[in-house]
Amino acid sequence: MSSRQIVYADVSTPERREDYLQNCACIPNDPRRKRRVEQLMSSVPTDSPPIPLYQVPQRAPPAKEARVSEEPKRQYTFVTQGQREKLKELFEQHGTNHPVAWYERATGIKSGTCKNLITKLRKGQDLTPAKIQRGWRRILQPDHSAFINRIVSTKPGITLKELVRKVTTFEENRKSAARQAGRSDDVDDPMEDVEEGEFESADSENREVEDDESEDELVERERDDDDDDDGYSSGESTDIEPQQMPGHEPDEERVDRDGEQYHPICSVATMCRHLRSGITRHKLKPLTYKIMRLRSPRGNSTALKAERKRVAGIISSLIRDGVEIAFVDETHWEIGRRVQRGRAPKGDPALSKASFSRTPLTSVSMVSSIGRTYAQVLKGPVTAGVFEGFIHDLIGSFEGQQQSSVVFYMDNAPIHNKERLKEIIEGAGHAVVFGPKNSPEMNPIEFVFGIWKRKVSQAIQTRDLTEEALRQAITNAFHELEQMTLRRTVNHVFMKVYPKVFAEEDI
Repeated sequence: MSSRQIVYADVSTPERREDYLQNCACIPNDPRRKRRVEQLMSSVPTDSPPIPLYQVPQRAPPAKEARVSEEPKRQYTFVTQGQREKLKELFEQHGTNHPVAWYERATGIKSGTCKNLITKLRKGQDLTPAKIQRGWRRILQPDHSAFINRIVSTKPGITLKELVRKVTTFEENRKSAARQAGRSDDVDDPMEDVEEGEFESADSENREVEDDESEDELVERERDDDDDDDGYSSGESTDIEPQQMPGHEPDEERVDRDGEQYHPICSVATMCRHLRSGITRHKLKPLTYKIMRLRSPRGNSTALKAERKRVAGIISSLIRDGVEIAFVDETHWEIGRRVQRGRAPKGDPALSKASFSRTPLTSVSMVSSIGRTYAQVLKGPVTAGVFEGFIHDLIGSFEGQQQSSVVFYMDNAPIHNKERLKEIIEGAGHAVVFGPKNSPEMNPIEFVFGIWKRKVSQAIQTRDLTEEALRQAITNAFHELEQMTLRRTVNHVFMKVYPKVFAEEDI
């Protein structure tokens, strides 16, 4: 058998399926081989940790080019508090009797900065620098990221708008709980005897700060007040009303699908950027947008995790002992698929003038742990009998070239008749292991199918494709599968998926 082999067969009608089964290889049933396989499988431990099969070279990241600046970088010097005090002392003694250059030489302050400080001293202002918090405070904090992770884990199909709404509600509830906790901790509150509504008429800029309100809450409240009053968060007051500003329109409250008004904590674009890159600052993995796979609610039950661990232990032990594992599965291809959506003038239906014929093709394939591949492209439905015929041909390709036993790994599809396949495979001197339910990630061939189909999609430029052209594209893409790519898929399963299985985590 060559390292890469693919054949085609037509099983679209009962007569053609019968011809296909008659032409399949006849595998003898040898009791001695069966006993040897039983001894091999009985001595396999189930708690062996996974090991890497191949040493796949890692791709080095591209080196960043050093940015060469033609102009020298500007040097910034900061004025110390001692220099400020010395300048103030000298100005009190001499005033304007000396020029700015004299003060510059005496204090070591640059001329422009020295001139500005002297101007402040002439106006009677203080030279003490204001404590300015440089940079900007990020809207979404680590607790927001943790909340987003919990929401996405339970509802991966949530929209960005809904996510902003939930995070806004989470932040409002947290602030409310903090304020209530602060009021309950205050025993001697000087404002508790004040009747409610006594200070309601007071100006918002002269509001009293309650003892239960922290400094951060005060800053947040003042920021909200500024946003509501003039639409800006700079904190500078203005006498111009928002309606009088040219090109300014007052912000309206957001209205969700239930008709409830709310102020979102951030925009949808900000949430999108945070999910892609911002969440990594909080030691969390980025949340990417991908196709959702269906998973049964019982797909990560305790019993299923135990079964996954048992099967992963068996496969890992066989790999460690040098046994070849043949991963078998089938995938579906289809040509002539009708486009579901189209464009037409408003009020007119979108009608397709072409006739589409659906021709399904199914490839039943094998990828072994040592890099060997085998595939059959079948036209028509793949029944349990057809799959048995494929197993006969696959084992027949091993005969005469494979001296040791091969362990076949396949899922629990309805066409995989366990009793019949076990009898055929063990009678030929090989073994079979059926994977757990709802566990396609444990089979490396699933990842090979993704690479294979992507190559076919790149080769197909039109939907008007004949069956012969599609078969040729499938065959060419199959032969283009690199050996290193197959090894990477196998290593990915054993080094990424199996550790999660042994740790009884969700996959």
